[in-house]
Amino acid sequence: MFGQIAGYQVKPGKWFEFDRAFTERILSTLRKQHGFVQEIRMASDTMADRNLKMEFITIWVEEKDLRAYEEAFGAQVRQTLAPFLQGEAKIVDCSCVELSGAALCVAGDA
Repeated sequence: MFGQIAGYQVKPGKWFEFDRAFTERILSTLRKQHGFVQEIRMASDTMADRNLKMEFITIWVEEKDLRAYEEAFGAQVRQTLAPFLQGEAKIVDCSCVELSGAALCVAGDA
């Protein structure tokens, strides 16, 4: 299995718009992709400035499935999310291993 972690910094006051765009425009397509297994969303709110940091982990059967999705939809994803983000997404590719029915992703030169 193969994983990717995408980190985003959401602009202050844009969380609900970001979440709506992500859910309606990206997740519906993502979940239909060949080899897609699961996505996990995590958020941390920094109390000082209320900027929301988001991490999205996607898990795929094989790296080639992720790459096919990126090639077909990567530009669309970036364009959809750009109005809600501060800076560029930080992307980390991972190798995944399955432990007791759960996937564990290990960042590296995947």
